[in-house]
Amino acid sequence: MEEEKSARDLLEEMHNSQEALGKRMVNLEEALLLILNELRERENIIKTLPEEKRQETFTMEAVEAEQKIEVEDIKPVKNIRVVGKIKNDEGKGISGVKIMFYDERNNVCKKTKTNKAGQYFSFLPPGKYTVNQINDVPKINNNINFEVKIDDKEVRI
Repeated sequence: MEEEKSARDLLEEMHNSQEALGKRMVNLEEALLLILNELRERENIIKTLPEEKRQETFTMEAVEAEQKIEVEDIKPVKNIRVVGKIKNDEGKGISGVKIMFYDERNNVCKKTKTNKAGQYFSFLPPGKYTVNQINDVPKINNNINFEVKIDDKEVRI
């Protein structure tokens, strides 16, 4: 006979599902921001082209039926988890520190804050980045350069 779940168990299950959904939404939002930044960069590049070159940019050539595209050589680019921690002089984490990630073109690509333990994380595709950590009390304003490589499992700052 199947055991009935208590209201507390159901609420806890619902809460866990809601947290998981929230995390997925954050990941989707981060991915969308990356796509939006890429589209803005491309749009800015296209705007600098003369009109006739703009037209060429949007024309597509038909691929002959005999040509085959090898898909197996293309590896999907995955985002790598980047983690860091901000500590005070006593080694305790500082919460609420603003964390901003910049790509190598100095565009903001991610923003977050440290949690109660002073930890922060984000997911970034391979590339070179700078993280800016900003807080008023205690005064923190430092930039850290780092690189995310395609084979990294996690990058610790």
